[in-house]
Amino acid sequence: MVIKNLYSEEETQNIKRIRQGARGVVIEYRAGCPYILLNYAVQDNGYRYDIPGGGVEAGESLEECCVREVREETGYQVEILSKQVQVNEFHGEIQFVNTYFICRVVGRTKRNLTEQEAEMNLTEKWIPFSQAKAIFSEYPMYKENDFFKYEVYLREYTAISCIKEEYLDRKMNIRSMRQEDVDVIMHTFLKQGWHPRKEVYENYWKEQEEGKRDVFVAEVDGKMAGYITLLRRAKSGPFAEKYPELKDFNVFQTYQNNGIGWMLMDEAEKKAKAYGDYVTLAVGLHSGYGTAQRMYIKRGYVPDGSGVWYKNKQGEPYTVCCNDDDLILYMAKEIKHGNG
Repeated sequence: MVIKNLYSEEETQNIKRIRQGARGVVIEYRAGCPYILLNYAVQDNGYRYDIPGGGVEAGESLEECCVREVREETGYQVEILSKQVQVNEFHGEIQFVNTYFICRVVGRTKRNLTEQEAEMNLTEKWIPFSQAKAIFSEYPMYKENDFFKYEVYLREYTAISCIKEEYLDRKMNIRSMRQEDVDVIMHTFLKQGWHPRKEVYENYWKEQEEGKRDVFVAEVDGKMAGYITLLRRAKSGPFAEKYPELKDFNVFQTYQNNGIGWMLMDEAEKKAKAYGDYVTLAVGLHSGYGTAQRMYIKRGYVPDGSGVWYKNKQGEPYTVCCNDDDLILYMAKEIKHGNG
């Protein structure tokens, strides 16, 4: 972790108290470029941007503080990926220690603003990372007429200037499936120790060409990183012939925990709005599907109430079944009127 000091050695002689804080550098790739989540506030003398964050509360870790502050100020639930930089400020007799964490979005919730934040009309904005850096780089111009804004922008510019290139240089995009993707999927799954059936992926390609299924492929630096498919009408289960269904969702192991799955679902749900007011899916119940279960709940999917299904049949109460890949729970999410 990089440590940056924004005061001179002489000033440290006056420090009598240390105040710990945490801030979340939330990065998301949009149109192949890294965007950053910022707070935007209106003040008497203009506007101000800053990186979401605040002071650590009693009994709270830096990581817990970061997640809480981002959630309260922006309404985004995030997951921490890495601790990046510590920026030390000096104000009077207090040393402020701000620790910045790289985060990714894993869900949405309600904001919980303080009275002061509400009065400033605090809101969240996604802007390109390069633009944010340019905004904060203007800190010198505020030193004479808005010293508070000067200090905030200096702190944020110092922090994001230390963000590792690996979080910014990856070119990520979502595209439709190509025929050659069949061999890429086969090769990748075999390397992961899986036993794929080629005809499954050949059929995905065929159904996409016939207009029966949409297949979304994620690319990172020009290489396939995962995929998800969308049936325009579910073929089986409680939603058969009623609503669109997400089927077969995979992010390859070497690309996991980078927000790629979230991007894929964003695109698939956006497309699903053309086919119905709800989008549906089925998820396995054993621990191998644990990550997917958590993700679907965070994205607003709820069980449909039909209970578990096994081998394409609704499970009767007290029926004996095996907790394998055929034991599933159907879920749905409303996506009409701009939801999703």
